Amino acid sequence: VRDVMTTRLYTASPDHTLLEVMRLMTDRRCRHVPVIEGERLLGVVSIGDLVKWRIAEAHAEVEAVRSYIQP
Repeated sequence: VRDVMTTRLYTASPDHTLLEVMRLMTDRRCRHVPVIEGERLLGVVSIGDLVKWRIAEAHAEVEAVRSYIQP
C-alpha cells in the first residue's frame, strides 16, 4: 500500500466551510479529508459527501425560486 498511497495528508478543522474543503480537495486532488480538532479525529469527509450536499443545496435553491415565482 505504501507504494501507491498519498504521502501528504491534508486535513480540515470543524471551522472550515464546506466550500473551503471542496476547494482543498479539488486543488490537491484528494477524495477524502480527515476533520481534526486538536489531536482528535472527528470524522472523514469524502468528495461524495460534498457532492451530495451541493446537489441537495441546489435543489433547495430551485424550490425556493419556484415557490417565489409560482405562489
